[in-house]
Amino acid sequence: MGRPKLHKTPEEKVLAARAYRAKYYERHKAEINKKLKAKRVCTAAPAGSLSGKPLGKPSTTTSQEYSVKLLSRR
Repeated sequence: MGRPKLHKTPEEKVLAARAYRAKYYERHKAEINKKLKAKRVCTAAPAGSLSGKPLGKPSTTTSQEYSVKLLSRR
């Protein structure tokens, strides 16, 4: 006999995964940010060479909409 399921619905599974990723980030925040900063410095454009392109609109997706998108990909 197997152990009972921890997460009964797909929504619970998404929320549990999100919580796990948040905990992981908190534990490894310094290392992750150090790597990202190094990557940013290596790939940074030379000063004064802005492309002139607009950045675009920021995402306005709510966490609920994001969860629905994740679940609908299956």
